[in-house]
Amino acid sequence: MVTLSNVRISMKLPASFRWPRFTSLPLALEITLVLLVKIAILFAIKKAFFSNPQAKKMLVPMPQVEQHLLSGTAPKVDTPSTLTPNQLAESTKIIPPQEQHGSN
Repeated sequence: MVTLSNVRISMKLPASFRWPRFTSLPLALEITLVLLVKIAILFAIKKAFFSNPQAKKMLVPMPQVEQHLLSGTAPKVDTPSTLTPNQLAESTKIIPPQEQHGSN
């Protein structure tokens, strides 16, 4: 009877094994080239997908952004524990979706 505790699987690589190199360039130069290619790909992705907003309404005035980021205090947010029952009922009402623009 063979049990799993008696079976031994060895996955050792031979001592002379080396990972294959893709170029004959020095390792530091090869790493530098790979990093430059990655940076170029990331820049191209950023330019292609994140350079311009999809809609004009997505733009926020710069003074408003500065005020939000540089203000010393966080804006007060009403939580359910601080709302009165009437305010809570008003804030949880289901609002019907508005009619889409351009549909007749």
